[in-house]
Amino acid sequence: MLSILILCGCSSTPPLVWNLTDASPKVPTAMVAKPLDRPLYIVLDKRVADTWDLSVPERKVTLGGFQTFVTRDLKAALGPYFSGVVIVNDKAGLPSTPYALIEVAVDDVKLNYLDAGEAKRSQLEMRWSLSARMGEASDFAFTYSGSAVSREQNKSFDVATVQMTEAAVVALMRKWNEADVVEKLRTWT
Repeated sequence: MLSILILCGCSSTPPLVWNLTDASPKVPTAMVAKPLDRPLYIVLDKRVADTWDLSVPERKVTLGGFQTFVTRDLKAALGPYFSGVVIVNDKAGLPSTPYALIEVAVDDVKLNYLDAGEAKRSQLEMRWSLSARMGEASDFAFTYSGSAVSREQNKSFDVATVQMTEAAVVALMRKWNEADVVEKLRTWT
């Protein structure tokens, strides 16, 4: 649970605007012996908002550039498992040639209050899901739903976003590997 210090009673406090593209989360290295011989297409549509209003009573807080979570972080984490990764805005951008498909949805990104006396400490939390299948399949071979929360060790918003996105990717990849998703997808080819 990350601490973000938000002072009470500061109505003239300027808005805080943070862009996820400025964060530098570290994605775990994937050790893949034999990637799937298909490109991965990730659908990045309206289910992943690019801007989130995280305002609290004392301050307007906006997190922008959030689709970077998909275009940079998920792409880097999942890329080694496939012959390539392409981000498309909707299913109309999918090819007629064989491919693997991932759909992503982010349900919520918010600041959770933790009352710490005169200062309000908050943690950053994201609830999200991901599903994977082969392009020609009608059902998903893998689905994941989870939440990622920043830790309560730092007092800056930039560190909170890094912690939250790293926690999201690490939890996904743990389940991805436990479920042996690449092998499941391989059996569909």
